[in-house]
Amino acid sequence: MKLEKIYRQVIKEGIKADIRSKEEIERQLLAKKREFNSLAKDKKQFFDLDNLFNPYADTRVLNGDLQAEINSIIAGIDVDTSEL
Repeated sequence: MKLEKIYRQVIKEGIKADIRSKEEIERQLLAKKREFNSLAKDKKQFFDLDNLFNPYADTRVLNGDLQAEINSIIAGIDVDTSEL
């Protein structure tokens, strides 16, 4: 499975488990889309495009190729160096 598919599935599951309503999350994502669309062309390159589908600022792929095939994965919440 590609890393991007895993990442998007994690976001989808997070949204399903979120205490906020799906409508509230969709409003937040729509606001980010409007913000992006209102930016000047030269400023759009600095916008975090993940904000258009990902409502969680603390959930990102920080390293790796999103098109890479993943055979195994370790995931955690609030992982620090002691867990690694």
